Amino acid sequence: MTSDRKRFVKMLIPVLLVVSAPTVTHATSLCAHALTSAKDLNGAIRAIRCDTEGRHLVLVGDDHGSNEIPALVADLVAAYSKDAPVRLGVEIEPFEQAHIQAYVASAGTEADKNQLLHDNFWAAGQGRTSQAMVALIESVRRLRAQGRNVGIFTMVPSYPGDDVIEKNGGLSAYWNQGLARAVVTKLGELHGHGVVVAFMGSAHATIQLGAGKGAQTTADLLARYSPYIIHLDVHGQTWSCGSTGCGVSRAQSAPIAHGSAGIIEKREQNNRQLVQLWLRMPRLTPSPPAKTLAHK
Repeated sequence: MTSDRKRFVKMLIPVLLVVSAPTVTHATSLCAHALTSAKDLNGAIRAIRCDTEGRHLVLVGDDHGSNEIPALVADLVAAYSKDAPVRLGVEIEPFEQAHIQAYVASAGTEADKNQLLHDNFWAAGQGRTSQAMVALIESVRRLRAQGRNVGIFTMVPSYPGDDVIEKNGGLSAYWNQGLARAVVTKLGELHGHGVVVAFMGSAHATIQLGAGKGAQTTADLLARYSPYIIHLDVHGQTWSCGSTGCGVSRAQSAPIAHGSAGIIEKREQNNRQLVQLWLRMPRLTPSPPAKTLAHK
C-alpha cells in the first residue's frame, strides 16, 4: 500500500463513526411506496428525498454535457437544503474552487459571472464546463442568498506529476481516489449533520465491488459510507468532445427502459448499507461550453 493510500484509509476512520446505514422504519415503508408511485421526475425527486432520510451521502452519475442532468441535481440540492446543510461536490478541477466559492457568495451580477468565467477553462467542450453547470452553480448561489446552508466543493485532485499518478495505479485510479478523498473530507466536516451530494461522471459512480485496488471506482471507495447512488437512464443528445472535435453527440448510455421519466428500479445491498436507484431521464438536450472564445 502506498503512503497516499495509507493516508486515505486513515481519513476514513473518523468519518465511519458518524456515517451508518439508516434503520428500517414505518417512514421507510412510506418512502418505498412513494418511489413506486412516482409518475414524473418531480415526483421522483420528492420520493428520493424521502427515501434518503437519515443518509449523508448521495452520488449522482452524469453523462456530461446536457441541460437536464445538472438541473436534476439542482432540484435535489434544493430539496435537501430545505431542512439540512448540503454540500455539492462537482467534478471540476481544484484551481476553480476559489472562483466558484466567490461567485456563490456574491450578488450574482454580470461582473461576478465574468469573474467566475475568468479564463479559458470554461471554454472546454467536454461537458463538465457547460452552461448548464454554471446554471447549477447559480442555483446554489440563489439558495444561499435565501438563507439555505449550502455550498459547493470541487472534487478533482490536483495534478501531482506523472510519477505520483503512476504510483497510484494510473490516471483513472488517481482520479477516482481523489474524488473519493474530497467527499470523505466533506463528510467529516459535516460531522454527521447534513448531506453531501456528489455529482460525477457515470463511470465514477458505477459500483463494481470486488475490483482490484487499481480498478476501484469512486463509488467502490465510498461504499462503506452508506451511499445512495442514483444512476441515470438517458437518451437524447449531449455536448462532448471526441476524436473529431467537440460538439453535439448522442447520449452514451443505451436506454434500459421505455416510457416517461421516472424511477425504474431500486436495489439494496449489505442490509441497506448500499442503495442503487435507476432513474429514467427525459430526452437530453446538449449544453455547450459556458464560455466562447473569440476567433481572431
